[in-house]
Amino acid sequence: MYTTKKMIPATIGVAGLALTSMVAMGSAPAQAVPTCQLSVDSIKVLNLQDPSGADEVFAKLGTNKTPVLSYALNTKRNNIGTEVFQGSIDLRVFEKDANNVTRVGSINNIPCVNNPGQITDLSGGGGLYRVVWSVA
Repeated sequence: MYTTKKMIPATIGVAGLALTSMVAMGSAPAQAVPTCQLSVDSIKVLNLQDPSGADEVFAKLGTNKTPVLSYALNTKRNNIGTEVFQGSIDLRVFEKDANNVTRVGSINNIPCVNNPGQITDLSGGGGLYRVVWSVA
């Protein structure tokens, strides 16, 4: 019986310590998921293959489509679009000829970290496009 009396308080002490530890872990504040903004600062056409002498180009920032803009050789358009995101985002550039849409290229899985002033050349659809983008 003497042994039983010593084990009961010791068992309660261990259980109380475990319960206190669980309460302490559960009370930690949740961390917020960071939010970033992808900005497509400009697109410039470096090479055209279109017989009309112009390309109609648009971008998709995540799932949001920018307006279709017409580009002649060496034309640069600024302030293409922005998109707020968490985690990561894809940036895709498309060329449109009449009813045909061709994906020129993409920059996939852009992470939500500060990344100012990136320059990426994308080629496809008969053209070469310089995309200037950043994440803040």
